[in-house]
Amino acid sequence: VFSGQIQSVEVGREGVNVYLRLKCLLAIWSDATIGKTWGNKTQASEILHDVARSFYYPVEMVGDFSDLPTFNYGHTLAHSSSRDFLNKRKAAWGYEWLLDHNRVVIIRNGASRPITHQLSASNGMEGVPKWNQQDMEVDVRLNTIIQPGDRVHITSDFWTINYTGTQQKEFQALAMAHTTSGSFRVLSTS
Repeated sequence: VFSGQIQSVEVGREGVNVYLRLKCLLAIWSDATIGKTWGNKTQASEILHDVARSFYYPVEMVGDFSDLPTFNYGHTLAHSSSRDFLNKRKAAWGYEWLLDHNRVVIIRNGASRPITHQLSASNGMEGVPKWNQQDMEVDVRLNTIIQPGDRVHITSDFWTINYTGTQQKEFQALAMAHTTSGSFRVLSTS
């Protein structure tokens, strides 16, 4: 499941379920640095790819990055932390990234891999899906196959709305539509 350094261990309870949460850190996560100059007409996606490669893992870019800026006069990145660079640019360039056990994945906002996992109470979903203001939270037994950027098809007879603004029209309509299944993009795992 994990190869690296465990920073902290949390044991908790949610309802009748007891969980174990490990906060982990890969040494390469904090050590990767890059210092490079790119030539004229360099695409931002090429810079992202090169910075991600400084972790010494293969790089997977999910989605269309063609609308990112072009650096007409080149770009110089002084010796700096690769992690910090990727974190600083992700809001402006519209992506999320993660360091997986065998690759670096950069996911364009709204994009997903062509991988769909089926989730229900019969194959690992625990409790009921919880709608939040802009996303859905689903508890699943430990499953390292499901990764951010994948899609999940959730089937459940029951679900809850976990948002205080449920009086708003869109949430009232959601409450009236008793949907038993739907397909969603995985935003994060923890």
